Amino acid sequence: MKKSTIQAIFGLVLIGIISLLQARGLGRELSSRSPEKNISLKIQKLTIEDIRNNYKEEGRTVTQAFSYESYLLVESKLIGIAAASRFELFNLETGTRTILPTSMFNVRLREIVNENDFVFLADGTNAEFPQVLFPFILECQRNDARETFYATRKPAYLPIVQECCIGNKKDVVILSIKVALEGVEILFGPMKGKEGKFWAGYYSPPEAHMKYVAEKSQFLITFINAKPDESLSKDALKAEFDNAYISSLDIDEIGGNCRVTLNLTGEAKYYTGELRSLRSSSRLPYVVISFAKEIEVVD
Repeated sequence: MKKSTIQAIFGLVLIGIISLLQARGLGRELSSRSPEKNISLKIQKLTIEDIRNNYKEEGRTVTQAFSYESYLLVESKLIGIAAASRFELFNLETGTRTILPTSMFNVRLREIVNENDFVFLADGTNAEFPQVLFPFILECQRNDARETFYATRKPAYLPIVQECCIGNKKDVVILSIKVALEGVEILFGPMKGKEGKFWAGYYSPPEAHMKYVAEKSQFLITFINAKPDESLSKDALKAEFDNAYISSLDIDEIGGNCRVTLNLTGEAKYYTGELRSLRSSSRLPYVVISFAKEIEVVD
């Protein structure tokens, strides 16, 4: 068979595959770092129709699909039930199906590194609790195609001008604010008489809104329905400290809310946050807000 004839046949097969994906509602997206390769129909043991039928039987609907070499990453949701999306990797050559450990977190695909490495961006919310965390990177990896995926969390740095909201607890007091090497640590506790609600279900900071005021070089953290504890000394907060990103800080009560003002230096270009708890018996929660000058920007 002539080379030109072979190329023509190959082209028709490729067009047919793309048309089938679009007709079935499986949108095709590829990471910029992921090389596009063709899926040969001759070696497929699993078809797109097989996959769709399986999901229908499970009461799920396919929302997106991403192809990589001979693999298909499928995002699906339960029909009529509020739950986080599930991501499953199909090997079209062998027919194997693997669930990625994104768990209850609401995530979106950020990058396909290869068939053993998938990077997601979690928005901080989940399908089981109203708890709201800071956005983070969730990377699902395995050593080879025969092993189980494991998940790793990494900080997600945001541009300093991007606003963010975390937390949802009410009736909270700020027990202390400490300046760390790259930012601040803010410790929380329950208001007197509100201990039951504070510890119910899960631990969390109060609802917090973060905003940067460029003309004043101020990073504002407003905690809703919160106040400074009586033991917190505002004078102590004004003491000199050595930090490359924060020149000074202050705390104020505004209409039942508590606002922490961080006066930033020109070095702070990005920020991230993380919820932690003390290792002592109290297990009190605290938030770490960190800044950076140079970092990979979250898309």
